[in-house]
Amino acid sequence: MNVKLRVLSVGALFFMGQAAWAQKVKKDTTSVQDIDEIVVVGYGTKSSKKVTTSISKVKADDLTKVSAASTDALLQGATTGLQVSPTSGAPGAGFNVRLRGVSSITSSNDPLYVVDGVPISSNSPSGNVSYGGQTGNLLSQLNLADVENIEVLKDAAAAAIYGSRAANGVVLITTKKGKRGKINFSLNSTVGFQNPIKTFEKMRAGDYYKMLDLAEFNTTPSRGRTYWSTTNGVWNPSSGQSIEDFYRSDFGDDYIRQIYRKDQPLYELSASASGGTDKTTFYLGFSNFDQSGVIKGQEYNRQTFTLNLDQKLNDIFKVVSSVRLSNENINRINGDNNIYAPLSAAVLEAPGQNIWNPDGSYNTSTWTFSNPVQNATDVKSLTKVFGVNTSLGLESKFSSKLNMVTRFNLERINYDESRLFPLDTYQGRGAKGQADYNGRLYNTFTAFNTITYSERISDKFGFTLMGGLEYFNRRTFATDIQTQNIPLGATSPDAGSQKTIASYYPSLGNRTFSYFSRLSLEIFNNLFIDATFRADSSSKLAYDNRTEYFPSVSAAYVISDNEWFKKDVVSSLKVKAGWGELGNQSGLGNFDVSPTAQIYTYGLLPTYNMNPIYGTTGVLANPNLVWERTGQTDAGLELGLFKNRINLTYDFYYKKSRKLLVNGTLSLDNGAETYRSNAAEMYNRGHEIGINAAILKATNLGWNSQFNITFNKNEITKLLGDQPVPIDFGFATRIDVGQPSGAFFGLNAIGIYRSNDEIPKALFDQGIRAGDVKYEDVNGDGVIDSNDRIFLGKSQPDFFGNFRNTFRYKNFDLSANIIFVFGQDMYNSSKTFAGISGNPLFGKLADQTDYWTPDNPNASLPRPVRGFNQSWNNRASSRFVEDASYIRLREVQLGYTLPRKTLGIGDMTLRFFIAADNLWTWTKYSGPEPEVNAFGQSNVATGTDFFTQGMNRTIKFGINLNF
Repeated sequence: MNVKLRVLSVGALFFMGQAAWAQKVKKDTTSVQDIDEIVVVGYGTKSSKKVTTSISKVKADDLTKVSAASTDALLQGATTGLQVSPTSGAPGAGFNVRLRGVSSITSSNDPLYVVDGVPISSNSPSGNVSYGGQTGNLLSQLNLADVENIEVLKDAAAAAIYGSRAANGVVLITTKKGKRGKINFSLNSTVGFQNPIKTFEKMRAGDYYKMLDLAEFNTTPSRGRTYWSTTNGVWNPSSGQSIEDFYRSDFGDDYIRQIYRKDQPLYELSASASGGTDKTTFYLGFSNFDQSGVIKGQEYNRQTFTLNLDQKLNDIFKVVSSVRLSNENINRINGDNNIYAPLSAAVLEAPGQNIWNPDGSYNTSTWTFSNPVQNATDVKSLTKVFGVNTSLGLESKFSSKLNMVTRFNLERINYDESRLFPLDTYQGRGAKGQADYNGRLYNTFTAFNTITYSERISDKFGFTLMGGLEYFNRRTFATDIQTQNIPLGATSPDAGSQKTIASYYPSLGNRTFSYFSRLSLEIFNNLFIDATFRADSSSKLAYDNRTEYFPSVSAAYVISDNEWFKKDVVSSLKVKAGWGELGNQSGLGNFDVSPTAQIYTYGLLPTYNMNPIYGTTGVLANPNLVWERTGQTDAGLELGLFKNRINLTYDFYYKKSRKLLVNGTLSLDNGAETYRSNAAEMYNRGHEIGINAAILKATNLGWNSQFNITFNKNEITKLLGDQPVPIDFGFATRIDVGQPSGAFFGLNAIGIYRSNDEIPKALFDQGIRAGDVKYEDVNGDGVIDSNDRIFLGKSQPDFFGNFRNTFRYKNFDLSANIIFVFGQDMYNSSKTFAGISGNPLFGKLADQTDYWTPDNPNASLPRPVRGFNQSWNNRASSRFVEDASYIRLREVQLGYTLPRKTLGIGDMTLRFFIAADNLWTWTKYSGPEPEVNAFGQSNVATGTDFFTQGMNRTIKFGINLNF
């Protein structure tokens, strides 16, 4: 039996057996999930019984166990179909959120986030300040303590009401509202301490020089066996120390331990007040989140303020309003995919040197790249994000059958990012001090109006009809400044005497006008049919292609509501199916369909008689571009067992994405470097299984369990026309027909040549020797070249999920959530530099000592060598593709609630807890972290580790006070 079937079988048998046993312990008709609870859908709400689509409801209480700055981080392991992966362990870093797989190549794959009915910005701002693969995260502006619940619209039938922005699904976030009655106060405080789960371990100085001397000897034997040790002066033959003793020694500072900080604090504080009268209700919330990074120079701080205020004017009209303010301050350092990053420099710099001079100043003279600690402390970077989101609406209930909702929303985000390289740092030295600044101002205005009419024609038939209009307008204002020749001690870009970049770019903005409708039918009280239709018209597209239509239809049949259905074991049973069309406009720029007036000089080309060539910059305009489209079919069932003590959901889906935007290359005489076209297609096919069970439900004892698992298969089916041309991304990623997005491509390493007798003559004549890597000659032509490359693995998993348990005994509570991902690979590019086949002058990882020598012919690693053979051994190959499957104890929390009689103060409750995040991880991956990606939120260059900062283990304590 394979791994997938074992996981499913064990999980199903466990839940069924435990629930059956629980029936004997205590009879209880209370279900795990009320089948008639209210679920938020697009532009409205529904009873869960009447929902015909695939929607997962996530309660905020299940998410608050984890300490994180952003909402998407807390959704990891929350529901089926939703995979959340961090790009880095740095504070404030972004996340990759994929709902039912990857649906685009060059456009965003993130879902649409809608807060209280209004879409919000979630993209990561970008400018001329780069930190490697690290990206920002605008979702951190929302405080999770203000969230009531979250609904995830997974299939097209559920999400089609959002049309051209919903191809990747929709996450509906509902914030807390005030309720009539006395004022309730809440205070939550957490203090934690963070340490990295795992860090890179570096080869000792003596082992390093042994390797380096051997690499030089293997390349140029005439230089002897101790060339680098004597040249660098780290070993003196006349000192009396033997070379063997020197190779066994260690000296110099430990750079990696010097850049890390132990037991870094994390603070969370949230306070709220809510209440109201018959006419006025309010919710007021404040939060502060403060996190020090485990690497020097990293700091993150955020404050949020939320006010939700509802005023009932009379029996018909109610005014709803909200204000959300957020303020973020982020101190970043250079991250992965950057040679000046503290972490990568700490690994790649040759060991044996000292961070500080004897006088306490930084050593700046003996490094290949830079002083790792100075990179973290002296390079000053600050990102400030201030967000304002205001909403004003009118809800009109003209009768029990007719109501109307009008809403106006304004979102304004100020994003300022600055960085200073002092002239005594390696990056600032060439420019005599350099400062970069980029500012982004995002103004988004959204307005919509919906009218809903419901009619019950008879006991057996009813319908609800909703129609609406929506207007969306976003403008961006961009400012980029770079100055050089900055005196030591200056702290701002305007201190530079030379401006190398100075630009201000106010966009014309993009506007979308939409109309939409939904018809819901109810037949015999157990057959429900929904049909939606949306039309979007966008300023991004040419006039003839400006409007697109997005229909959907879905149905659900509650079999268990029939009189003939016997509810002995099966308490409830509902089957459902749906189909819909979705769009994706995120990959379209404001000027992709029409050329801009800016001119670019490509330079002097001899083939054109030394005359300069001019053309529009960047991408050649294409007036035929249209939105990407995704059609999705979904079928599933919802099953309740033992009076709904066990609830099981199953969904099958098939997503076909077409008209995907890809970039092709052009020759320079076209006046542009690339062109864009709707020329690719892909599909996702998958299964989702979710089980929720109340295993024990007694007065003083409770045990609830949740098990989710998702299987997904992704494949590119069309690329750049009838004769597909593969597209390469990152270090070893290739997009090609017949392969999943994010597949790794390279040579297949099948071992090491143990002796010269094994080497084919053509390769021997080329210079390949014993100890070099043996690659598979795929085409059998006797040579190893690019034609022998094959697909080696994939970054997308076969399946992922979670197993959450919550226990209660009297006043004690214990919860734990285990997440798992299987079948994904990681391209370990850290080892292409810090591995034994990387440049020998770079520092090496501690696990790189078992390399080939004549005395160690059965070694697992190739020989150290420079020049051609080093490049040969270091080619992109299966040597660097590793299994990155993992199981992680994502969070565990133990709490105790004081009895009310102990407090003796009315309805006051006080709970104390101790908790841990990322307490335990199992993985075969050799790097620090199996989740991260050096290319940040890239769609296709995923699953790559290039000295990427891993996640942290956090131990924390806190209180929850309510009165």
